[in-house]
Amino acid sequence: MERVRLQEVDCEYYHGMLPCGLRFCVVRRPGFRRTFAILGPRYGSVDNAFYGPHGDGPYMVPAGIAHFLEHKMFEKPTGHMFRRFAAAGAMCDAYTSYTYTGYVLSTAGDWRVPLRLLVELVFDLHLTRKTVEKEKGIIEQEIRMVEDDPDTRAFEELMRCLYHRHPVRVPIAGTVADVRSLGVEQIELCHRTFYHPSNMWLSVAGPVDPQEVTELVQELLEARGYRPQEPVRRLLPQEPEGVVRPQQTVRMSVGQPLCYLGFKDVPSTEQGESLWDQLAAVSIALDATLGPASDLYLSLYQEGLIDDTFQAHYEGEQSYAHLVIGASTPDPARLTDRLREGLQRAVERGIDEGTFRRCIKAARGRFLRRLDPPFGPLARLVFAFRHRGTDPMRALDRLAALDISQVSSALRRLVSRPLAAVWVLPRQREAGAGPDTGSRFSGGWWA
Repeated sequence: MERVRLQEVDCEYYHGMLPCGLRFCVVRRPGFRRTFAILGPRYGSVDNAFYGPHGDGPYMVPAGIAHFLEHKMFEKPTGHMFRRFAAAGAMCDAYTSYTYTGYVLSTAGDWRVPLRLLVELVFDLHLTRKTVEKEKGIIEQEIRMVEDDPDTRAFEELMRCLYHRHPVRVPIAGTVADVRSLGVEQIELCHRTFYHPSNMWLSVAGPVDPQEVTELVQELLEARGYRPQEPVRRLLPQEPEGVVRPQQTVRMSVGQPLCYLGFKDVPSTEQGESLWDQLAAVSIALDATLGPASDLYLSLYQEGLIDDTFQAHYEGEQSYAHLVIGASTPDPARLTDRLREGLQRAVERGIDEGTFRRCIKAARGRFLRRLDPPFGPLARLVFAFRHRGTDPMRALDRLAALDISQVSSALRRLVSRPLAAVWVLPRQREAGAGPDTGSRFSGGWWA
């Protein structure tokens, strides 16, 4: 176990790997009451084709199985895990992304019993055909509800416009047809393959003893017979360079139109520091050109094309990368044109030194705030960084090492990439019909 001290906020953290293969990071914050922990595999919705760790396979499973498995982990023969966590004075939740799944623990009391429950939650699978069939109906309803949400619908349509073959074009929960096709054996295969300590990270933040945390988890995993295993080999299709279609219009019951713009970037082929540098450079470039203090944001706001719900989000992994800009706007076509023109002008003008330094300081401040209570965001940050092969506590050093040429290059590359737009417009009213009603943009899928 390695100990590292972060001098800026008088914080220390410990990281390493247990004999069973589980990697961990414990951020020790004495003097506070609440403890957060996240445990989960590097396994998400895009992992639908793979070889097993022993060379068996290849296996092809339906989309949505990672999300379905996350739901099923909470049902045990001893009772539903939500009730058991509550009885131990803790709360637990879970989420599935494109590339990993996280099970989140929060407690203001003794952390030992809840941590035992978290290990049981993640590693002990209990399925029956009856409970799987019951869950299918619940997930189908969830999918249909999401299809009625304008922001989610716009984002999912945008992914289908950007990507030809990559499974990121399929919603994380899959489709109704995917869910109906799931079988018990397929779910057990995915749990056996991906829910192994060697494919997992544990992130803990709070007033805990790192040695006691790791000894407890190692004892629990040894009792389950886990030993290190080889990495899972994932299979992904070759994604063409361009987009499927540059523009898509969707009609829904909305009070004001939505505009979603997507740039299909070149993904980093590596994990670790090079991936983090790409994400950091793009983040600074977006803050400089689209942030609330940027000229482009202010001009769009003054023209009435955007409001304070305007957001831009970049997601980059080893096999895919894209920038998504979303907004509620009275004129999606004009906003699309203005964004393209404004970003192109920003590339031509370049990012000045003063703006660059301001954005670096802002990013540094956002990171340091994560180290203060509540520790949920900190545990999530550590979990996400570690799954990408990056040391989160070196973020400040990496930020300081960024130079303006890297950020300008990232912006130039992004703006030159293939582009797609999705507009959500109000349904065309029939004669005599009343006004359309619907939801307004409220932060979108990244909220």
